[in-house]
Parts: sequence; structure tokens; C-alpha cells
Amino acid sequence: MFYLLKEFFISFVEIFIFNKYSNLTKLKNLIKALIAHFITKPERVNYYPTRIYVDPTNICNLKCPLCPTGRKEFGRKPGYMKFDDFKKLIDEIGKYLFQVDFYFWGEPLLNKEIFKMVNYAHQNKIRTRISTNFNFDIEPEKIVESGLDELIVSLDGASDKTYSKYRVGGSFEKVISNIRKLQECKGKMGRANPRITWQFLVFAHNEHEIDKAKKMAKELGVRLRILPIRAGLGYDIILDHKENRFKSWSSKKISRYKENGERKFKIKSCLFLWFQSFVNWDGSISPCCAAFYQKDDFGNAFQNGFMSVWNGEKYRFARYIVKNKIKDYKGFICTNCVERGYFVDP
Repeated sequence: MFYLLKEFFISFVEIFIFNKYSNLTKLKNLIKALIAHFITKPERVNYYPTRIYVDPTNICNLKCPLCPTGRKEFGRKPGYMKFDDFKKLIDEIGKYLFQVDFYFWGEPLLNKEIFKMVNYAHQNKIRTRISTNFNFDIEPEKIVESGLDELIVSLDGASDKTYSKYRVGGSFEKVISNIRKLQECKGKMGRANPRITWQFLVFAHNEHEIDKAKKMAKELGVRLRILPIRAGLGYDIILDHKENRFKSWSSKKISRYKENGERKFKIKSCLFLWFQSFVNWDGSISPCCAAFYQKDDFGNAFQNGFMSVWNGEKYRFARYIVKNKIKDYKGFICTNCVERGYFVDP
């Protein structure tokens, strides 16, 4: 798990320690969140999340076979977040946030208002990050002018043959071309941001290209982030440890799983219950990054306000279950996580 722990450490340092948008208000809130997450684990919290994931859309242009969106499995109505709704969210909790991650179930750049949202977060002194498959015509000037801090490009391979095996419908050359265009644009505009991160998910079919990817990343002038795949996106917490439906995809060199399908390490608490949150395009709040289906939502930030959900009945109940390791409430999503041994990955 070296790669995963390394990336978690780097991410934590970048977001919470060397964050140029940090201030006393955010730091005080962060301290409260750290104490709650690691020590007290209260059901009702007296602080705000330190970081949120915002899904601009749950629609995607690719058909990745391990992703429920790629498999056309809609756990909720498809749509796009509106800027006005995003603005309300930031106006409520933005002054406490270190970072907003604009991605999850869909391709964020398909939302026509994405850079308006990024810019609003930027104006509110919040670090911003987008993860994209980068498989369409881009307007690099808009990306740079938005104030985006980091652009993660999902590129799982160092050739079209390996890349297209998982990123079905995508073009390796298109992605590389877009990276070059964005780098050239940054140079002409005299901007360092967004920093580009090449995210390489390691599968059985592409693990032999890691060294080649390292050389290409150096030539492109981008950071390379190597991560093991996460099998069962959308229903990880329902799967039994011994059930590994995606064993044929897994790399033997870099994996989250042991030979019997068990995860290699288990986290003792849940970041999403005490530290950060996930807001879908329609304002619904999911308990964590593995919760794909609408039936498991904890409330709606656009309808009721974020904080009413953050300290609402379902959040409080979830914290109670995880803190006390209760397995008796069948049908409640966090009970599955308790039974599986807490595996909300960093």
C-alpha cells in the first residue's frame, strides 16, 4: 500500500499545511475536525467540513467497465449542477473549506458552468481541483483563467492499446494533445496553475507501462500519480472481503487487496462522517465516496441547507454506528462498512 499511503500523505500536506488560502478561521475549524475524527467522534459536531467533493454532473462520455456510470447504471437521475446552487453552498460553508474537489460519478468538464463554479470558489479563497478524462476539445484559456489549482488527468496507460482497454471510447492521443495544449497555454499566459497531475490507475494490463509513463510525464512536465485500482466503484461497501469480482483487472504489483480479496489495511474511522462531505449535482449529500445510490443519501443541501444535513438525523446516526461498531441495523449503508472493517480509503 506504499503508493496509496504516499499519495494520502502528499495530499494532506498540500491541502491542509501548504495551502496558500489557509487562514485562522479554517485552521480553528480543522483542529476541531481532527479532534472529532481521531479522538472524540461525537454524533453532533460543532464545526464545518474541511473539504468537500462536488459532483458537477453524473454524466460521462466514456464507458469504463468498473464504473457504474460507465456501465449506464444510474443510481439517481442524471443531470448537471447549476451555478446558483453551487454559489449557495459556498456562501454557507466556503469560509471554512480548504479545498473543493469537482468530480466523482461523471465527467465534470461536461458541465458548461464548471469554470464559473471553479472561479467562484477561487474568489472565496478555496483550493480547487478537477479530475477529468480530458477526451474532448478544450478551451485551455478558460481552464487557466478560472483560477483552477490542479487538474487531474485520468490516463491509465502509456499507449493507446493499454489506455483504451479500460477507458472505453477514449483516445490516448487526444488526451496527450490536450495536455500539451494546456501546458503551452500556461506558458503563453505566464501562469503556473493549474498544475497538471497524470493519474495512472494500475491494472493487470498496464502495469508494464509504468516506467514508460514516468518518462512521458517528465517530458510533458506533469506530475505522475500512480494508484492501485479500486474495484467495485459504487458498491464497495456491499461486497464481502472474499468476493473479488474484478480480480482479472487487478495488478499483482500494485493492489489494494490481498490474494484472498481482503483489503491490505483497514482504516479505523471515517473521513466522510467527521472530516469531509460529498455533494451530488442535485444537492443530495451521500455518506461517502462509495455510495452511488440515491436511497442512501443523508439529505439535500440545496433544499435544506448544508448544515441542517451535516448535523441531521442520518449523519448523527451514522456517526453513532461507526463509533460504536454496531452491525445490527441492516439496510443502513454505514452498517455494511462496519461489517467490512472500515475501508473508506484515503
